[in-house]
Amino acid sequence: MSEDKKNLNHEKSNSVLDELPINDLSIDPMDSKVKELLAIEHILEKYVLSVNTKYHSHVFPSSQLTKVVMKKLNIKNKNMFRIYHGKVKKILKKWEGKNYCEHVDTTHYSHCKKTKKIYQFKDDTFYRFNLYKMIPIR
Repeated sequence: MSEDKKNLNHEKSNSVLDELPINDLSIDPMDSKVKELLAIEHILEKYVLSVNTKYHSHVFPSSQLTKVVMKKLNIKNKNMFRIYHGKVKKILKKWEGKNYCEHVDTTHYSHCKKTKKIYQFKDDTFYRFNLYKMIPIR
């Protein structure tokens, strides 16, 4: 029965990866690391758009976004948080370079090495995300 659960979890995680709009022809579709980063980026875009639409929120901590990604990818192992938090911070840094968001603050916990970066998204970013979803690039 545990094998069935593992296979079911694996199928769920692949469903998120398979719904990705991969438009960049320079990316090898078989490269799993790139595909996973694209999946995480896709999840982050959807989440940021939905929260902004519902609550008009512009500020997101990286740890909150990581929890959303892990829940969406159905990752229950808490030890993987550190790995996915690094991937989320990498994507947010890339978005900062594209002027989608700006780094507001970094919080350091006194009892350990953990950090949490807080990002604020600009108003036109949500328009860009919606436009990106509406116009397919071929």
